[in-house]
Amino acid sequence: MTEKNKQPYEFNIGLCLQFGTPFRDAMVLGRELGARFGWVDLDFALSEVGKGGLDAIGELSEEHGIELFLLGNDVFSRLYLSEIDLERPLSHPGLARDMNRLIDAIRAASYLGIDAVLAHSFLWPGNWSTWPMRWLTRGGVIAEIDWQKLVKIFAIVLEHAEQYDVDLVIGNLPWNYAASTVNFRSLAERLNSKRVKFMWGPADNLTIGEFDAATAGFQHIRPYLHSLHLKDLRIRPIDADKINRQNKSIDYCPLGEGNVDYPTILRNLHDTESEAILAVYTHFEVENGTPQDAMRIQFEKLRALIAGIDGH
Repeated sequence: MTEKNKQPYEFNIGLCLQFGTPFRDAMVLGRELGARFGWVDLDFALSEVGKGGLDAIGELSEEHGIELFLLGNDVFSRLYLSEIDLERPLSHPGLARDMNRLIDAIRAASYLGIDAVLAHSFLWPGNWSTWPMRWLTRGGVIAEIDWQKLVKIFAIVLEHAEQYDVDLVIGNLPWNYAASTVNFRSLAERLNSKRVKFMWGPADNLTIGEFDAATAGFQHIRPYLHSLHLKDLRIRPIDADKINRQNKSIDYCPLGEGNVDYPTILRNLHDTESEAILAVYTHFEVENGTPQDAMRIQFEKLRALIAGIDGH
């Protein structure tokens, strides 16, 4: 195809189907807003569809024209890596439980024809008490023994992912080890698997002091980029305003109204013709409104940001 006849780039727009709304209603809203993709946690979806099980999840997806591109199960995000034994990681009951739940998600994804599952990368020791260190180092300095634990645990996951032909997407929650694009890239290189992908949350990069996530950060994770967790927030340095992070005193807001540099991020995606999916989430609340109202605002804001990109 010649450059003249080349089709214009289109962003792949989707949403998280868990935002304080019943699963079916979230599907209906997604269709109303023009989303083509959605992601959801397996246990939540199963609890919503009842006896219909996996087949009912697939039927809802087909009925509403929303392709499920990712299946999660909220695993590893609440476990302290420091409590896990390097030689016998699955002797930790919490890890054994989450591993089983993740394997369930892998099998379900394979059954439903979903390409990938989501996992997280464990809590730092002390969680909130170590946040200043992570802020000052732009994500935290990971000790060699912790690298070894991460590699060993995710290698187990990758064995199952390979068996079922499913990719492993690692998220970057701000209280986890892979919160920064740099730490994720280091983990991905150590795992050395084509199945390792990244769900990028640029807002979460800001909460750990990675202020160049939209530029240098994008280059770090570009080869692994699977999707983006879209939300926005206003944040300032800890010492400047004495934010109490234990109470999460961070102002979430509609897309484009916070500190995340979405124009640059969207421009980079556009210019590289990225196939990453924009998974819209909310986090902020609408006064006297509903979670559905917040999601409608997010889609309106996202489309306005996209309209500001040359070529749209």
